[in-house]
Amino acid sequence: MSKKVLHSPKVNEEYLMNLSKIEVMDLYMQSFGQKISGPDIRSLINGIFGINLDGIAGLESSGVSLFSKEQWISQYERDLFVVHTGVTDVDVWVYPTAYFTEQTSLTELPGELQEKLKILGFTYNEGVKAFYYSHPNGESVSDDFKGQTLGTIIAFVHTYYEEI
Repeated sequence: MSKKVLHSPKVNEEYLMNLSKIEVMDLYMQSFGQKISGPDIRSLINGIFGINLDGIAGLESSGVSLFSKEQWISQYERDLFVVHTGVTDVDVWVYPTAYFTEQTSLTELPGELQEKLKILGFTYNEGVKAFYYSHPNGESVSDDFKGQTLGTIIAFVHTYYEEI
């Protein structure tokens, strides 16, 4: 398809909604022609697949593992905490890693981190044995919320556990 097809008033939303994500991505990239920047590609991947490559790259050496869309997105042996999202990103839970427990003897999140997560709307959920947040309207949590959650945890790690 050409750029004209993508921007044509004759291409309706129903047509686009019936395409696979790969087909939508192909159409979008074709509309750019030969040149598309790295940031534009990353934005496209996030918009279509819900995968924030810039955010994932920022997790390296942060002390935080990320489990999302039923797979490990980022996980390192010495990570201290896990941010786990449900399949549709409607809910998020946070818990310590086995490595954190080995290093600190704590089996739950430190109290100060718990308080910081409570400010974001998390509560302790006995069912998942973790601090848990679920979007009140049943919608996927925003990238901003995920970023705020990860940023809070990463700042906490840098302040209190950087030596681990």
